[in-house]
Amino acid sequence: MTAHSLDMLAWYFPMSFERASTLWLLPPAFALVFWLSRRSLAGLSPGRWWAANITRCVVLLLLLLAMAGAQWNRRHDALSVIYVVDQSRSIPEKLKQDSWMFVRETSRDIRPEDRTGLLSFDADSYIEQLPQKPGPDGGLHVDRLSPPLRADRTDLAQAMRMAMAMFPQDTAKRMVVLTDANQTQGDVLTEIRTAAANNIAVDVVPLRYKHRNEVMFEKLQAPAYAHLHDQIPLKLLLRSERPTTGRIMLYHDGVPVDPTGKGHRVELQPGVNPLTIRLALHHTGAHKFEARFEPDDPTADEIVQNNVARAFTNVEGEATVLYLHHPGGDESHRLEDDQPLIAALESERIRVVTASAAEADMDPARLQQYSAVILANVPADAFNETQHRSLASYVRDLGGGLIMVGGDDSYGAGGWQGSAVEDVMPVRFDVDETKQIPRGALVVIMHACEMPQGNMWTTETCLAALKTLSRLDYFGVVDWTARGYDWAIPLRLADDKKGVERQIRKMQSSDMPDYHQPMDIALTGLKARTDASQKHVIMISDGDASAPSPALLNKYRGAKVTVSTVSVFPHGNREIATLKDIAHRTGGKYHAIANSGDEKKLPQIFIKEAKIVRRPLIREAQFQPKRRSALSEILDGITGDLPTLNGYVVTTPRSPAEIDLPLVSDKGDPILAHWQRGLGRTVAFTSGWWTHWGGDWPSWPGYSKLWAQAVRWCMSQGSAANFEVMTRIEGDVGKVVIEALNKETAYLNFLQIQGNVLGPDGRARSIQLEQTGPGRYEADFPVSDSGTYLVNVHAAGGDEKPALIRTGVSVSYSQEFRQLGANETLLRQMADLAAFGRLLEGPTDQTPIFEHNLPETVSHQPIWHMLLALTVALFLIDVAVRRIAVDPRAVARRMRGFIADLAGRFAPGRQAEVVLGDLKVAREKVRAEKTAAGEGTALAAAREARETVAAGIDRGRKFEAGADAPRQPAGDLGAALGGATAVETQAPPTAQPGGAEAPAESVTERLLKAKKRARGQ
Repeated sequence: MTAHSLDMLAWYFPMSFERASTLWLLPPAFALVFWLSRRSLAGLSPGRWWAANITRCVVLLLLLLAMAGAQWNRRHDALSVIYVVDQSRSIPEKLKQDSWMFVRETSRDIRPEDRTGLLSFDADSYIEQLPQKPGPDGGLHVDRLSPPLRADRTDLAQAMRMAMAMFPQDTAKRMVVLTDANQTQGDVLTEIRTAAANNIAVDVVPLRYKHRNEVMFEKLQAPAYAHLHDQIPLKLLLRSERPTTGRIMLYHDGVPVDPTGKGHRVELQPGVNPLTIRLALHHTGAHKFEARFEPDDPTADEIVQNNVARAFTNVEGEATVLYLHHPGGDESHRLEDDQPLIAALESERIRVVTASAAEADMDPARLQQYSAVILANVPADAFNETQHRSLASYVRDLGGGLIMVGGDDSYGAGGWQGSAVEDVMPVRFDVDETKQIPRGALVVIMHACEMPQGNMWTTETCLAALKTLSRLDYFGVVDWTARGYDWAIPLRLADDKKGVERQIRKMQSSDMPDYHQPMDIALTGLKARTDASQKHVIMISDGDASAPSPALLNKYRGAKVTVSTVSVFPHGNREIATLKDIAHRTGGKYHAIANSGDEKKLPQIFIKEAKIVRRPLIREAQFQPKRRSALSEILDGITGDLPTLNGYVVTTPRSPAEIDLPLVSDKGDPILAHWQRGLGRTVAFTSGWWTHWGGDWPSWPGYSKLWAQAVRWCMSQGSAANFEVMTRIEGDVGKVVIEALNKETAYLNFLQIQGNVLGPDGRARSIQLEQTGPGRYEADFPVSDSGTYLVNVHAAGGDEKPALIRTGVSVSYSQEFRQLGANETLLRQMADLAAFGRLLEGPTDQTPIFEHNLPETVSHQPIWHMLLALTVALFLIDVAVRRIAVDPRAVARRMRGFIADLAGRFAPGRQAEVVLGDLKVAREKVRAEKTAAGEGTALAAAREARETVAAGIDRGRKFEAGADAPRQPAGDLGAALGGATAVETQAPPTAQPGGAEAPAESVTERLLKAKKRARGQ
């Protein structure tokens, strides 16, 4: 049953049902009960037979009522009002203040039994106050609205859904929506219909405004695809409300097109103003364009957010490889080490662009201009965490190729463990426990630093160092705890990194008074780890603690334990000198963080220092690589034995079912491995460092061929020449449309086209294109932020070669800033569709909000649990009726006796006293009458008895009975003892047969007879 039908039923009957159709089972259930009872209850008396059947019917009735979802209906007259206030950026600030004043003023008219709630919204919804009874300031318990977090978008539909969920069920419901109705996502009319179906009244308060001085970019249009060195047209469309002058600044990949900075002067007329600018494209991959309008008069443009436009073009051309090296500060890292590989690739006509890791632009869109990226002995600390994710996304989401070449700063030895790059490589940078690898040991000494978010940065640095280690290494943290200097994390194997990470996040570092004790604790722990070949300490401090003793530093040198120090905003030169001296005397390094913002470098510093304990992963010995797989495309055509190598970095291959492992070392460790990861491919070569480990490889004839095949295997597969790609934005949804044709211009049907969309936030979303027509495939994806969305899909199927299609779409600004006034049409539609809805004039409207003009509300309280309890009780009665025979007449008698007993037992005490008093009066009256009638006779008889007794008594033998003594009582005991004599009442003579009178009985005789009668009964 619907909510509306339940409410209508409640007006006529106080009970309703969630599943009323269940009640149709009642007639057949009752009939079945009586039919079965004809034989099962045949032995019962008629009364018991009817009682058993009626009880069973009631039990079935209660069960079916519970199954039908019986509810008790209650009517309510209270009213709940929820204000829904638009806080999006398109509404002028003055109008936001007016809407808040409207809420405060109208909420003061609330009645004591009514309730009010408050919700604000932009792209998200925020509950300011749940429905409550009046507070100290009218109906509101809050004095301000929360600041909006995503004010560049509006989701009115989501706000209404949340408001409907806030309403209590036992009141009438009214929603007051204050908005300009410029929604950028969601469908508010659907929610209005839902509110009407649930009898929720919706009052619409329009927030009306009109921007009359405004210039906005309608569009910046660029071709989706272009060829290298083409001059493409950029079409700009600007809309102006009135004549305006200004300039347009155009940026290509973030660089101004006009180096003078003057831009293009424009004079805009009311309406749409078109403009075309041509640009030459000199590199392959993605090209991003951005245009900005700057008015000469700032008052001529009220909304600055819509003065920007963006576009995207993908250029296909000669394949280019980005070769990243890392000279660093170590003399062993020189570009000459990479020259053999660069020369080999160029000899195979592969275009190579070399760059230092510190200088390369790692933005995913910029990386798309390269078909593959080579990391040549580059350590992990050359990039930050964001750049690590960009490299991984370039492979997995954008279909790029990545080759990692080994060396003393690569793989696990370079601190890449736990990074996003490791996730896309065919080998893991950690090692198995079965391998005999010397362990490393790292201790971090944490000294609280007086800098913003000091504890947060110390936590992040510890985590960065932990991720760099393998599960075979030792890790511990010494800190100033509640127990003094102690192990915050005991020195142990890093085989449970998740558990250690939880411990690190619970730490709260304190200010250490000296360095000697924590360094002594760390040294003692490291010396106990005799199986660790490389031992290192990292100490972070602001330098204000006292220096360790020279003897302790000598012990460090003797134990070959190095200490690197990091000074964070030190207090002075003396503190810096202390930390420098510790690092110098133990063979470590000193790092300084002195400027604001430099603290972001701390994780990279700790990664770099943690690499010291990873040196055991390097194996430097001459060996000859062995072939393990003959099916690898990279070794295709390469025959004979391979030259020897002089070293490599130990890694662990992933599952054999996932990767190809063509080359291994003499110990079975991976040398060359490759696999497909997402849309891209990666290759791992664990040797390299050609001037040290290369041996005869650079002079080997197959050297250039092997590396050319490796690079080409990584590059994008196929071509998108047979695909026409279109992208566009519709509201808050991006659309991708692909037309697939073969070389004969015939439609390509039943292709599998899927891939990813990489948003401006760096997150990838999977998409699957579905065929909607002959050769036509479409997919949608959500658009929530401004920026460039890179679309990369892989098309496979049919007779064509698989192709990687790259395109993109740009969102210049939110639709929030495209509207120059309130959406009057939508506002009226909202009011028309709402149940009992009203369209008010605005925040100055005086219409009472808490007016009780809505129908009474009916709440439905489930009672199935009560019905089940009654069912159990009646079931027991049913069993008793069938099993226990009862005589109604005996029960009635016992009941009457019980009632009479209760009545006598609990009668009022005064009534008992009255009855007893009456009985006493009657007794005294009877006694008086009998005494008056027989007093003379009784006295004479008593006197005669006394004389007779006295005459027959012998005083000398008063205790002896003579033989002729009479057997009758001598007289009254009381008289014999000289006591009072009972006066007997003379009974009337009784007629004897023959007319003789019966002798009169004495009082004693009558008492004896009465006693015998009592005993006989």
